[in-house]
Amino acid sequence: MHHHGYLWIGPAASLQKDGPRRPAEPPFPHAHAAVFSSAEVPPLELSHWLLRPASQIKITCRDPADGADWMRSRLLTYIASLQPACDLPDERLDHMYRLALVSLNAGQSEAWGHYLTGQRFLSINMIACSPNNYRPNLPCPRTDGH
Repeated sequence: MHHHGYLWIGPAASLQKDGPRRPAEPPFPHAHAAVFSSAEVPPLELSHWLLRPASQIKITCRDPADGADWMRSRLLTYIASLQPACDLPDERLDHMYRLALVSLNAGQSEAWGHYLTGQRFLSINMIACSPNNYRPNLPCPRTDGH
């Protein structure tokens, strides 16, 4: 079991377009296949990150604490841009970190999403892989298996 980390920052309006966020599997039309695999916008279902090219993986973690640490560090990188402009209290950040650690230790995926200034959205994801708890039939996107 390991987790892959994915990060996306982009126009919040991009999240309203379903085509790039749905894989080309029944019942979805095959016309979405190229659009979905080349898109970087987060998929509608967390496990579908594993259908994206391995080049979209930002980090792979075997230790859940490493995954939770990566998520926290990514959020701290963009904390000044959170919308509405406010400080994220340390207690809330610590709570989010602890919940992520529980999820990752249980072999589950974890996702954080926050609106940023400039009508942007930040998506930070750690996706369970090999196997994914929700879709165990999905293969690891990395050919080396980790």
